[in-house]
Amino acid sequence: MDTPQYNSFLDRLQYFIKEEGLSLNKFGEMVGFANGGINRVLREKANFGVDKLLSIMEQFPSLNPAWLLRGAGSMLLSGEEAERREKSELDIYSLLETGYAMSREELIQLLIRTARERDDLRDQVMDLSAKVAQVYEQQQKITDLLSRSTHGGDKE
Repeated sequence: MDTPQYNSFLDRLQYFIKEEGLSLNKFGEMVGFANGGINRVLREKANFGVDKLLSIMEQFPSLNPAWLLRGAGSMLLSGEEAERREKSELDIYSLLETGYAMSREELIQLLIRTARERDDLRDQVMDLSAKVAQVYEQQQKITDLLSRSTHGGDKE
């Protein structure tokens, strides 16, 4: 089957749902979206979590993740590929390797880099929190001084 070319992930997802003959609500139910959640995602072009993506891959083992994620290849895997994928346990590594052609080593390096960036951001947030606390203390001292000087001026 020739699959039309779509530019966005959500357009490809919507096409797949239609080709499966499913209503949006039934598809949403199958992959774990809350009531009307898939409608909102498609209407507002919103993002959704990896958990939903993994659920889609689990529910539809013949769906080609490379096609869904990047538009590469055909929409459906061959019978042999789908069977192999259905039998293997789907994990984030295989999804990323298949969907993004990212090796396990590249993924590990990406995760390490992301963890370092997260730690750097955490440190920056802690530094900013300390500075905010200092500013608050200084503001409180100024407020106290102004309050004393105002009350002191009233007594005279």
